[in-house]
Amino acid sequence: MRLLTAFCATLLGLLAAPPTHAGIAHDNAVIFGDSIVADPLVSEVIAGRLSSQPHCPHSPISYAEIAAKRLGLESRNFSCAGAQVHMGGPFLKTSFIAQIDTAIATGALDTHTRRVWITQGFNDAWSGHPAAQVVATMNEAIGRIRAYAPNARIQIVGYPQITHQGQLCLVRLPGQPAWPIAAAVIAAWEDQALFIQREVAAATGSELIDVRSATADHSMCAPDEQRYISSVVDVAGAPTHLPAHVNERGHQAIADFIVRMR
Repeated sequence: MRLLTAFCATLLGLLAAPPTHAGIAHDNAVIFGDSIVADPLVSEVIAGRLSSQPHCPHSPISYAEIAAKRLGLESRNFSCAGAQVHMGGPFLKTSFIAQIDTAIATGALDTHTRRVWITQGFNDAWSGHPAAQVVATMNEAIGRIRAYAPNARIQIVGYPQITHQGQLCLVRLPGQPAWPIAAAVIAAWEDQALFIQREVAAATGSELIDVRSATADHSMCAPDEQRYISSVVDVAGAPTHLPAHVNERGHQAIADFIVRMR
């Protein structure tokens, strides 16, 4: 139970503030979402939260950054760890809508934008806001994106499979069993996030990249050489920036899914 609590705390606590960018990129990919796509280091998240000038760090090797490079697009990354659609304030320092506002204000979204990638919904699933409200707000946001970037393919990039049969494996040590524990609440959040994403994609005419279905055999409880998700205590899997998030193997795989959607 302590490990499950730690897992939940990790998911709920990784937050930072809206990023700033300068200049206008052409033939670009614009990136929105939470820590799954931002993929900062833990130390960067802490520094961003404590800074007098809060900011949102991003990994240069997240799946969106990798996909942009492979497609020959300049990335404009506005994603932020802990982003939610309906939450803000001094502890929860950012919001999905703020990312859209910043992208518009900096001119990142224009007629040269080729792709818009959005990974959002998991934090909203645990926040307690009704899914219908989250979907409605995201629909409005995507309408704004489309108005500024009419030539872009807007793709909702789903989350990889985290649980396995309603269980998590929070400690992974070399040569040791996975030690699964019940985590029905996390599995329910996964279901809710995918529901939100499907509803948003259908309502806005966006594309849904169903990463969860494609990664069913790569959950936190999968064999170490197959896992796309890091554990809370993890010294056996692929390198990772954050506990209970996508590892380097997973980022490469998700980038492959995106690129194949040509």
